[in-house]
Amino acid sequence: MPGSVLSYVYIFPYFYTTVAIYIITIIQYLAIWITTFNKRKQIPGYMRIMKPITINVIVSLFGWLANVGFEIVATKMTWNPTVAEFWGGIGINLAVASEFWVYFTFNRSSTCHYLIISRAIFDVCHQSGHFVTATLMFRGQETIFHNYCFAMELIPFFAILGTPIITLAIGIDRFLVFHFREFHNRLNVKIYLTVIYCFAIFYAVVLIVLFYTTTTDMGKQVFCAPGSIITIDYAFAYLYTNMALYLVSIALYLSIWITAYMNRSLLAGCMHIMKPITIILGVQLFGWVSNFALSVIATSSNWDPKIFPLWGGIGINAAVASEYWIYNIYK
Repeated sequence: MPGSVLSYVYIFPYFYTTVAIYIITIIQYLAIWITTFNKRKQIPGYMRIMKPITINVIVSLFGWLANVGFEIVATKMTWNPTVAEFWGGIGINLAVASEFWVYFTFNRSSTCHYLIISRAIFDVCHQSGHFVTATLMFRGQETIFHNYCFAMELIPFFAILGTPIITLAIGIDRFLVFHFREFHNRLNVKIYLTVIYCFAIFYAVVLIVLFYTTTTDMGKQVFCAPGSIITIDYAFAYLYTNMALYLVSIALYLSIWITAYMNRSLLAGCMHIMKPITIILGVQLFGWVSNFALSVIATSSNWDPKIFPLWGGIGINAAVASEYWIYNIYK
């Protein structure tokens, strides 16, 4: 992992230098905030750009402090230090991976853009789960105790469960804009988004509770990946629900494309935002289907069923990692 590069001789100079840089940064940001607040009427634009910058610094600091704190606590308790460090590092990973999306949120105001940003954050959390799998594989450790794996993959899998709900919500939002524009314009944005987020959270929590309560042996050795949380009792319920959500999303997107094409001279702006959304959905579906297909093939051949599906997941990871660039190309 990145921290393994540090040597004991220079670990304290690194630590103190980093602390000094952050302290200077905090002082600078406080000075700018005080200045902009005193002159907020003359320079409102500066306060707008300072918000996302400050959020990113705070999240980075929180992740860094949490990481150090977890390591200290882990040395004094019976916790597994590897598990503690992964939890502490989530804050840093979120800050690093979500910088663009934080800026994006403060520069957009439509419901569709807010749904896109939340979906991107879910994807960032999803990706953090692969750090666990990759680290264990590079260490030559194929399996770990299920309870440790469940703890490390809880947030990533929560995000995986919430992503199809948000994807469907983006399609519903565009459907309302195309077919019921006046109704969409009258919606209270905060209540509208809160209902969507609450439904996504509820759906994810219910499935995770079902998976947890039907896990018969938390002490067994498992190959640790986000999907390791799934239990056989609800594996098909999870699979069929996801398929249904994506099929409804595809139907919605197709209906919007047909409407947009038939009225393309009047709906140029709507077609503009539909292009990147459709590309990302297409890449994700390709990755999801190929991952499932390769997993099935691996079980009926002499391929390694643990490693081969990772190659099938490249499509999903590519879609997640390239969202910003796809939107940027079309903007």
